[in-house]
Amino acid sequence: ATSNIVNKKTKQSGLTVEELALKIGEYVDYTPVSGTFSDHVGATYSGDFRNKNVALSTDTSLKWQILFAGSNKLTLISDKSVHSGFDLQGANGYNNGVLLLNNACKAMYSNSSLGATGRSLKIEDIESVSSYGGASSTEYSPINKVYPDIFAQQEGGPPNGTYGSLGRSEQSSYVTGDSNGGSSYKGRETWYSYTMSSSYMNQKYVTLFNCSPTSWLASRCVHYSSVYFDFEFGMFDVSGGTVDATYLFHWKNLTNFNNSAVRPVVEIDLSKVSVGATGDGGSDTPYSITAK
Repeated sequence: ATSNIVNKKTKQSGLTVEELALKIGEYVDYTPVSGTFSDHVGATYSGDFRNKNVALSTDTSLKWQILFAGSNKLTLISDKSVHSGFDLQGANGYNNGVLLLNNACKAMYSNSSLGATGRSLKIEDIESVSSYGGASSTEYSPINKVYPDIFAQQEGGPPNGTYGSLGRSEQSSYVTGDSNGGSSYKGRETWYSYTMSSSYMNQKYVTLFNCSPTSWLASRCVHYSSVYFDFEFGMFDVSGGTVDATYLFHWKNLTNFNNSAVRPVVEIDLSKVSVGATGDGGSDTPYSITAK
């Protein structure tokens, strides 16, 4: 009886962060403030030289599920991938993919009155709950020396022999162009591929990350080609239940994929909202979210 009374009081004032952390995959009645995004249109930042990209606007059909909760922050993930056909190509697609995807989600899926900021799903989200080993971090010196300019800032580069500090999923400003690294060009392989399963993570996460069509992750990666003896620069993606990558740039400037979608994630400051005063977390009866 005492336990029932405590639960009732907790529910009236919303769920605690500890309680939310146990409700992975359950639904929250989150509504973003509608917005638009067009930075990816044209070749300047996205490398969209075929002019396939169009201006995007908020998809209001999305439902939102609990992905993580901790440190007074609630992270929600959309129930599906959206904006199929978000084209990233060539050096500039690699240079700016991280920022373009995050800025797109921020513009279309944030809600400042709820302390909520949109971003893209990234490889670290998956790695944080997966036991898969990841990339080998093997260092290579390629024959061809041309690389997208942001590579010179990365942990996996750069060509001058001193590795940078920029992480796979980090970027604060747009970068354009490519450069020749000369004789000292080298780098570490950061790409890997595997099928998500309950062998590597809780089945709830396998279900949450699974999506169709293929969606970009806002995370760059590099693969050393034993065929061309150079690096292939690309972006991680999720296709069905598989973590993989799409290559955007190498010495032949080949682009082999252009119809990936976007997977929005929202981070909410729990000091600004109450979550779960009503609702039971079901798809049709989600937990409420209200500003404090």
